[in-house]
Amino acid sequence: MRRHSTQLTLMTSIDDAAPKLVSALGTDLGATASPGATASPGATASPGATADVLSWLRSHPALQKPREQERRARLSTGLVALDALLGGGLPCGGVTEIIGAGSSGRTAMSLAILAAATRRGETVAWLDSGNALDPWSVQGAGVCLDRLLWVRPSEQKALNQTLKAADLVLDAGGFAVLVMDLANARDQAATRPAWWVRLTRRLECTPTVLISLAPREVAGSAAMLRLGCRRRGPGMFVRVLRWREDIPGGCVRIELGQPRD
Repeated sequence: MRRHSTQLTLMTSIDDAAPKLVSALGTDLGATASPGATASPGATASPGATADVLSWLRSHPALQKPREQERRARLSTGLVALDALLGGGLPCGGVTEIIGAGSSGRTAMSLAILAAATRRGETVAWLDSGNALDPWSVQGAGVCLDRLLWVRPSEQKALNQTLKAADLVLDAGGFAVLVMDLANARDQAATRPAWWVRLTRRLECTPTVLISLAPREVAGSAAMLRLGCRRRGPGMFVRVLRWREDIPGGCVRIELGQPRD
């Protein structure tokens, strides 16, 4: 089949592109051109050829809109209202950042997520960079302790050891949720882009959900999902601050029935 040199211009839509592609190629989709055959510069695409190309273009994965492609797997939080807001739960293989001031409920909500995961028989990990996790709160939240890996880095090298521990957990595999509690981290390294780029690359193609806990944004653009927490009375409000998938955000009220963090 003779190769044609074709210059394509920017199309406003797939419907505009289909007849122009057929005219440029000079043959129906899937047909074999005879040796030496060339396309007439002013040829008009037949309706049948245009329909075939249009169907192919619309079904091609590279040309589909994100919401039409296979959605990223979700991990249920066990909180019905939050799962409904997020379209099923937290995105697997990415960073979810949960931020909020002290006593905002960020830790309590994270423990509720771990409790739901361990009830399903999943293994989870908590990297406690500030040595702030209370074992009684963990047990009171309903987390199965036999399925929890609790890592407490030394205070002098907390961030570096937390990153190394995260690498080891991801290398080992089999963890549904990995929580990195950076609430007491004072080192500016916690916001270094290279730090988070490395983690996101390690997370890709894994079923693990990495949750970063901090009073403020630290993951930057590496966060696939960012949730803001705020206490009000016995419940708390959770708002979607960043969501890289094509799902509308919003705010939801949840009641955990657990002590404030």
